[in-house]
Amino acid sequence: MSTVSSTGSNAFLDKLTGSSSAAKAVSDGATTAKEASERFLKLLVTQLQNQDPMNPVDNAQMTSQMAQISTVSGIEKLNTTVAGLNSQFVQMQALQGASLVGRDVIVPGNQLDPNTAQTPGMDRKAAINFARVGAQKLWAGTVSIKPDAKTGAHHHGHLESIIYVVKGKARMRWGEHLQFTAEAGPGDFIYVPPFVPHQEINASRDEVLECVLVRSDGEAVAVNLDIEPAEPPENVAWVDPTHPTGGV
Repeated sequence: MSTVSSTGSNAFLDKLTGSSSAAKAVSDGATTAKEASERFLKLLVTQLQNQDPMNPVDNAQMTSQMAQISTVSGIEKLNTTVAGLNSQFVQMQALQGASLVGRDVIVPGNQLDPNTAQTPGMDRKAAINFARVGAQKLWAGTVSIKPDAKTGAHHHGHLESIIYVVKGKARMRWGEHLQFTAEAGPGDFIYVPPFVPHQEINASRDEVLECVLVRSDGEAVAVNLDIEPAEPPENVAWVDPTHPTGGV
């Protein structure tokens, strides 16, 4: 299993040092803009104090000079803001990279974690989550359903789910009474919206249904429901590690 080692700590420190330098540059830029504005005002006051009383600076010329310094000042502030955002982005990247040290980046298929939220009739295993790789907004794993078996009705709270059928034939039932039905085969994707009650069924009598599951958050949410389907599936008993020979 591949992990991120601590050998990248020097690069991490270099990034932090670089971001500190960038922050100093931002501060220096702000000071430069302030000094330029002060110099302009000082020159303007000096010009007004020493102007020819018989031929004073006209309003148009004064307005033009004020507009020029305002434009220059605005550009300086914009540059300072952009530099500050860039500095924060670099720091955030460095911290995110440091959070991966010691965590897995490749999870072999034979080392998946079954210690995740389960639903009767379905065997879920986690591959990508916060505990294993530090994922904060993503959960991924596998799902398998024995031949001619069904899962219990459930939903996944606020999470969106995508199911990719790797092997077998899947029949999906969804709705308040599981009254809607659709089937999918290898290579097909299934989208499950948040809070929608649904039920997965292995439509094959002799082949295990294998799928890859991805959810929109790092937490594993499975809310099992007590729903009687509008059309009860035929010849499908719950088969899972708890009921290896099938049950009701």
